[in-house]
Parts: sequence; C-alpha cells; structure tokens
Amino acid sequence: MKKLSKIKSYNEFYYIIVIVGYFLLTLVLTYPLLFNINTKVPGCCDVFQNLWNLWWVKKSITELKNPYYTDYLYHPIGANLTLHTLSLFNSLSSIPLQYIFNLVTTYNLLFLFSFIMSAFGMYLLVYYLTNNRKASFISGMIFAFSTYRFAHGFSGHLNLISTEWIPFYILFLIKTYREDDLRNAIIAAFFLFLTALCSWVYMGFLLIFTAFFLFYYSWFNPRCVNDRFIKRLVVMFMIFSILIFPFFYPLMSAYLSGGHISFGIEFPVTYSADLLSFFIPHPLNSLFGIYTRSIYSNFSGNIGEQGSYIGYTVLFLVVYYLIKREVAFQFILKTLRKFKYMLRDKIVRIKILTIIIMIIVTLFMLFRFDIVPMSILFLYSMFLALLYYMIKERQISFWFLSAILFFILSLGPFLHINGSLEFGTSRIIIAMPYFLLYFLPFFSLFGEPARFSIMLILSISVISGFSLSHIFDKKNNWKVIPLIAFLIILEHAAVPYPLVDIEVPRFYKNLSEEQMDFAILEVPISYQFFRHPEFMYYQVVHKKKIIGGYISRVERRGIDFIENTPLLQQLAHPLLIKNFSGDILISKNSYMMPDRKFFGFLREMLKNSSACKVTTCGCVYCINSTKNKLFILNLTQDYAQGDIINQEITEIGSSVLSYYDIKYIILHKDALDERELKVICELLNKTLTNSSHIYRDEKLIVYQVNKTGRIPFAALGSGWYLKELFYDPPTRWIKDNATLKIITPESIIANITFNVMSYKKNRTLYVYLNGKLNSNFNIGTEKSLIRIENISLFEGENIINFYTKDKCDRNVTYCISLIDRSDGCISLAFQNITIEYYKQILSNNSIET
Repeated sequence: MKKLSKIKSYNEFYYIIVIVGYFLLTLVLTYPLLFNINTKVPGCCDVFQNLWNLWWVKKSITELKNPYYTDYLYHPIGANLTLHTLSLFNSLSSIPLQYIFNLVTTYNLLFLFSFIMSAFGMYLLVYYLTNNRKASFISGMIFAFSTYRFAHGFSGHLNLISTEWIPFYILFLIKTYREDDLRNAIIAAFFLFLTALCSWVYMGFLLIFTAFFLFYYSWFNPRCVNDRFIKRLVVMFMIFSILIFPFFYPLMSAYLSGGHISFGIEFPVTYSADLLSFFIPHPLNSLFGIYTRSIYSNFSGNIGEQGSYIGYTVLFLVVYYLIKREVAFQFILKTLRKFKYMLRDKIVRIKILTIIIMIIVTLFMLFRFDIVPMSILFLYSMFLALLYYMIKERQISFWFLSAILFFILSLGPFLHINGSLEFGTSRIIIAMPYFLLYFLPFFSLFGEPARFSIMLILSISVISGFSLSHIFDKKNNWKVIPLIAFLIILEHAAVPYPLVDIEVPRFYKNLSEEQMDFAILEVPISYQFFRHPEFMYYQVVHKKKIIGGYISRVERRGIDFIENTPLLQQLAHPLLIKNFSGDILISKNSYMMPDRKFFGFLREMLKNSSACKVTTCGCVYCINSTKNKLFILNLTQDYAQGDIINQEITEIGSSVLSYYDIKYIILHKDALDERELKVICELLNKTLTNSSHIYRDEKLIVYQVNKTGRIPFAALGSGWYLKELFYDPPTRWIKDNATLKIITPESIIANITFNVMSYKKNRTLYVYLNGKLNSNFNIGTEKSLIRIENISLFEGENIINFYTKDKCDRNVTYCISLIDRSDGCISLAFQNITIEYYKQILSNNSIET
C-alpha cells in the first residue's frame, strides 16, 4: 500500500511539473499578453463578438433570462442565439471571474487556460498509449501550440481554441474500450458534454471520430467489440444525452424550423483547407510568416481558417512512424515484393499493360494533352484505391487512418491548390468526398471544412508520440528533447502574438449615463455578412439596444426587417457599386466578403452562358457575355433604385425612427468610404428635423432623432423575394404568401393601389387585413391594376397579407434573380404599391385627406 501511495504521489507531483511547464510555455508563446492582460486581447475580428458573449450570458443568467434569446440585438425583432457560438462552457465559467476581474482579463484567462489544458489533455492521452513521459510532453506541445490554435486565436474564435476537453474525451473513450470499468464511460460522457458546451462543431467532430473508432475496431478487431463494451458505450451515450438535452433541444428546434439563414455549398467551398496550407508556414509565424504571406493571399477564406500547417519536424516524426511502426508501410513493401514476382508471368504483364493503356487512353480522351489534371486525377485515384485495399486487407493502423480521414475532410468539397479550384487548360474541378457528405442531414452545420484540421493535428500528435517513444526508448538522451521542442516551437510560434486594444469611443461612455430605454442605429449596419463585431462590444459599455448584430446564424426575419424597412434599407445600402477591380465587379449589396474567392467554381457552373445564379444566401452571380467577365451583384435594396412601395423616404424617415424608438444614429467614418458617408449625411440632413449632428470626433458622427409629429408609413414584411431591377418600375415576386406592414400613429382610413401579375397561369389573390379576409381578385398573366378602398387601419402596426391558394411554379428563366433563399417557386409579382391615407372625423362622419 505504501508503495502504491508513493507511486500515486510521484505521478501527482509529475503532473504538477507538466502543467507548470505548459503554463510557462503558454506565457512565452503568447507574449506580450501577460503584460497587457487587463487592457488588450489576442487577435482581432471575432474577439469582440466573444467578449459580448461572455457579457450577455452573465447578464441573462444573473437577471434570470434565457441566454438563447436577446432583445439587445436586431431591435425590435430580437435575436435567437441557439445557433450562435455562445460557447457556454467559456461563458458560464466566466461568470464568477467577471465578479473578480474585468471582462478583458476574464477573456484572457480563458484564452490561456485553453492552451494549458489542451496540452495537458494530450499529454495524458499519449502517456496512456505510450507510457513515455518525454514523448507525451512533446505531443502535448504539438497539439496545444499548433498553428491551427494560434490562427483561430488570432481570429478571436474563443470557441475554436477551446480544444481542451477533446483529448480527455478520446482518452476515456479508449479506456472504455480497453478496460472493463463503467466509470470510464461516465467520465467520457462528461468530457464529451464539456466539448459540446465549448463548440457544437467539435461535438460533431468527436461523434464522427467515435463512429470511425467503432467502425475501425469492428472491422479490424471484431472480437474486442463485445457485449460488455457495447453496454458501456450505451451508458456513455445515455449519460451524454441526458446532460446535453437541455442545451441541444433548442438548437435542433431552431435548425429544423428553417427560420435562419442557411449557406449554400459555396460557403464550405470557400472555407476549405488549401493543400499547400499543410506544408507552408502560416503568415503569423515569427520566422517564416513574412515570406509566406503572398502565398496565403492566394488562398480562399482567410488566414484564420487556413491554419492547417503541420510543420516539417512533425512531418518527420510521422514519416519515422510510417517507416518504423506503421503496418500499412510494411504491407505495401510486402505487396510490392509479391508484385515483383508476379511480373515474371507473361500473361500478368500483358494484363497490367492493358490496364495502363486503357487508363492513359481514357485520360487522354477526357483531357487530351492537359498533363496537370491528368496527373492529379491519376495520383488521387491511386491513393484512394490503395487506401481502400489497405482497409479491405485490415493493414493500416487506427491513428494513421484517422489522420488520413480528417485530412481528406478538411480539404472540403473540391480540391484547392494555391487558391485554385481549376486545373490545366481544361479547367477541371476535382470533387472530394466531402462533396457527397455535405448533402447528408446536419452535415452542412459544420460550415468550414478546414476546421477538421484540428482532428488531423490530434491524430498526428499521437503518431508523433509513438515516434518519439520509439526514439527515446532506443536513445534515452535528454538532449534530444529540447532540440525537438525548439524546432516545433520555431515552426509554429507567433511571437509577439498580435493583440488588439479594446478602447471604446467616448460617446458610448456618455451614452451609458442616459437612464432611458431606447435603441441606437449604427451605420454601416452590422448584420448578416456586413461584419462589425466591435459594435456589439460597445454595447457592453452603453447597454442600449442596437439594430442588427454580428451573430453566427441570423434569422430571416431579422434580415427582412433591415432590408424591408424604409430608411434602414437605404442606410444599409447607400451605394450600389462598392469597388471595381479588373474584370471583377463587387457590389456593395453583395453578401460576399472580398476574401471569398471561389470565382473559378462559379465560372465552371455558369460557363458558356450569359446567365445569373442566385445562391441560398441571396447572392446574385452574373457572367457577362463579354469575355467571361464575372459580375457579383446582390439586387436587394439600394438607395438610388427605391423599392415597390411608393413613399418619400425623407418625409417618413423620422416617423420610422420614432416608431422603433431609435434615439441616435451613429456613423462610423472609418467603416464608410467617402462616397457612402456623403450620401448618408445628405439623406439624414433631409430626413431629420434637427439636420445637424450633435456629436463629432475623428471616428464618429452622431445624429439625434427628435420625436416630432409622426405620419403613417409602410414597410414590406415577410415572404418577398429579392427586388427585381430588370423591370421598370422595380418588382418583387412572392411564393404564395407575403405581408405588408402599415404603421399609423392613429386610427385612419386608407386606399391601396398596386400592380400585380401572375406567373404562367391565372391565380386568385386573397387580401387579408389583420387576419380577416378583406377582398379577393382574379389575376392574369398580364399586369393588372388593383385598388382597395376604405380600409380601416388601427393605431400601431397593421398587417396586410397577400395570399394565393393556387400552386406556385418553378422559375427557370435566366438573367432574373427570382430564386433567392428558396426553391425558385413563384406565383405573383407586385409593383407600385401606393397608399393614400385619410383621417376620419368621427363628429360628422366625414373623411378628411
């Protein structure tokens, strides 16, 4: 007993030494964070969003509100946060910390914690597999201080650097398989639960890993997958299901409801790992980054998502493992020896020669003399064939096959090499296995395939541990350890690590002193892909509701409110053309960001046609017939063109702002170009009764909205397709039901006129007012003028529904953008909605205009 107690004490002491070692390495490799821990945060961009997450979860929990819903964003609609990256483990853990430290310090402590525990978890996993402490320590370094984690830390992805519980889960999953102890299954369920609270994406990765684990050992070692193991596994998933249900049920409900914006396949195409990114040092790297930035600028996505670099020291360890210990390598050598003897048979030689000739002829017929795609496809096919053969013959190790699996998944739907999707003069696009998996239920939730790289890094960290264990067992030389550790750090370190100052403009501090409850409108409006996460962080200080927000998955109704409400739509899209570069025309109205380079993919889809395609996120891609010029346009709203409702924006603008309780409009000069700022200021000066701004500094221009006499106004509601500018005047189609909102300061009478036409066949249009049928009309395929008189409108918001029972028809016409966010099924088109308002005088029952 005393001996066991000594061993346990020794292990605990060694664990403390290991954790202290990782702690010191973390402080060094995140320098100068320690010296700015109270004032600055690592990275940029999404870090402001994650700071807001910590603040909001604390606020909602302490005020006994649902953290999955907030009315502080997307005012007045509010925002459903179930599909947002709240990272509840970090957010809930931050609550006690926020009572002790400020928000910035709290974020930094969680950031540092993820490095230390990720390293320690990998240390425990590799030590369990190798029983070698030195190898385990370096494996922990490889995982925790990988380029992937530094890159996502730079992007402010607190949820994605929270990899700390992944190795712990895998450790206890393996223990559940190997050891007949139910406690391992319970602990594994707990760590899977913690991983899910850190990131839903990582939960999905671990479920894929678990399925792969079961497949591998069921196929390669079926005797060990016995009833007792299955029972332990069932217990693990039952406990996990009970723990995760309260958090997961709202997420699935929101996802299945279909109310959120979804992404088409162009999104994973953009955010796939480039093949070169695994072998070229990342731009953040202290030593090599300055030389590789130009190469990374060719890649799609952004440098945060292209953090897949493995490192040549680690690659050496993987190759060492492959040669010394990998059964697949020995199997290939053995097969080649057999093949050498088979070639002595003349008939076999003729068969092989025939197959080679057939392959060459086939490739030649497809690509002629286009060597590049021929070579890539030949190597790709040979690799898949060899992989299939090794799996079939059960001659490949688990961790090596795991690395291959997640490497392939990280490449996404189509192969990228140096940012290119097209290869050779034939411009071929090479599909990857992810392309088929994308169409499976829920698989599209993973979003960015490049994030599978973390599971690749985990697998090669374990493989490196095996290699190092083999090296250290042969040569028990401590001098090798610092050399290997130094080389790994040299290839991945980003010292000094980029930090950002989180200073809040003085106006927001003044705003926090106002006790009244109201909303503010920040321009440019941050919504959907127009990303300004710093606006959310400013809310932590001023604590007022804002229009829009930067969240992971936006509800359609929140977008509709901004894009369909008068004045807001003009402020959201002040100019049609944002910039012009070469043969690429990028519209301000486009939901594309400049770094989303999948033009080759779109050209391939639309080649040889002068056509337009609209993706599920509402982007309209048009290829001009002149020399394959690519135009990227989103024909939603723009100030110059107006919309289908005839009303003067400058007359109703103050009423719109007052009705939605917007007190201040804040213009961010550094986020607007000179033309946009000029147009917006002109519009506000004409719209607001107090035409001059009330505050101005080097960054902000602030207008105050005075609540003066309000007048009625109208706004489009839900159910409308994108505005069409191919007609004069502008047109909008509906599928079968759309709403029009009329907001009035008092009860009044109104007449409504509009033009409407039906697609392909006659239809009956039913018009409802506040839920009651008002009238119906037979609509033909030619434009008709409809007039509805003497509609009684109540004070406040009145809803008019345009509805048809007749089935919609799919539109296949080129060069019109009818297909946004739908299956392209349309029925009725509306133009020129004009509303005449009359004030009713009750004393003599007369009507006054």
